[in-house]
Amino acid sequence: MSVRLARPRDFTEAIAEIDSAPHVGVDTEFHAEGRWIPQLFLLQVHVPGGTTWLFDPLVDGGIRSIGDVLCGRPWVVHAGHQDMRILHAWFGGLPEQVLDTQVAAGLLCERFPEGYASLVQRYLGSLVEKKQRLSDWSARPLTEAQVDYAAADVLLLFDLWERLESDLRQRGRLHLVQEACRERRASALQTAGDGEGWRGLNAVPALDDDALKAVRALSLWRRRLAIDRDSQERSVIGDGLLVQLSKARPATLAELKANRRMPKSVVRRYGSDIVRVVGEASSHTDVPLVARYRTAEWRTLAWLECYAQALGREGSWASDLVLPRRLIESLATRPPRRRDELTERLGWRDELVGDQLWAGMAGEVALGLDGDVQLRTTRHGG
Repeated sequence: MSVRLARPRDFTEAIAEIDSAPHVGVDTEFHAEGRWIPQLFLLQVHVPGGTTWLFDPLVDGGIRSIGDVLCGRPWVVHAGHQDMRILHAWFGGLPEQVLDTQVAAGLLCERFPEGYASLVQRYLGSLVEKKQRLSDWSARPLTEAQVDYAAADVLLLFDLWERLESDLRQRGRLHLVQEACRERRASALQTAGDGEGWRGLNAVPALDDDALKAVRALSLWRRRLAIDRDSQERSVIGDGLLVQLSKARPATLAELKANRRMPKSVVRRYGSDIVRVVGEASSHTDVPLVARYRTAEWRTLAWLECYAQALGREGSWASDLVLPRRLIESLATRPPRRRDELTERLGWRDELVGDQLWAGMAGEVALGLDGDVQLRTTRHGG
């Protein structure tokens, strides 16, 4: 199998080969520093049994001419969320099916997210060199080591997928991986994100109602500004300052300036916007639901997180994939009242964990500690 760094004169041949393939392996090399959408510097496409093509977006002619045919083939990727975001921005679309080996592995073992090199070594017994991962991909010409590294990242994708697919089929989970990958694809297409990233800030569980409304509003404002500027959110205002502003909630520009810890550059650039956003947030009647410290919801969340890990260990799947914190927190703050409501909220996850989760939330399961967290069924009255 050959590796070719495609030039514009090679695109016709590359397009024909990709078009004849039932599916292709896809990866990218990019720089994410300081940007909302990472900057693409190389696109790798592996045709099973054929060529590994390396497309350079800096070469005259670009790579957009391969977009239609590439998006017409199913992809196999590893940890492909960023790849999908980047290539959707370049091509204006994605294939209907993008299969992710990292997601597949997360439905076979507790570890998630697991790196490509680790999975290749564990399933295929091969070593993948990762020294070039953080090299300067904007420099031209590419070094021989960079070309070898880029090609290796897609060369074994299909062998890895086939091994994972076989194990998934034996466990009856192949259709669940396909659903999970559809979910990941849909998430990647949300170029503005879901606007809920503020929930991951460490200080959120300690905030009062007014501060919660302010941190949500300021976070959404920061995100919109970052998208407009094609920059990372923290380059607008850092997380710590965002929380500080939500607690102080300045009502006027003078009040904002009076805060001795407030950087003058922030006041100069964003002062009026911050005061406006905080003022608008204070008039909102709805308060975000979060699991606050030392509350029933907070204790329920902690129990569910332990329970999810125990279920994942018992069932050989990754709790961070199947029952991520944001989903668990929503169950802790808004418990489902009926089994069918839980089914609707879990989606594809319900088949894997719905009954056990419902039993746990109904108080029919206990967690014991004997070197590790153990599951114990405790039917009421038994």
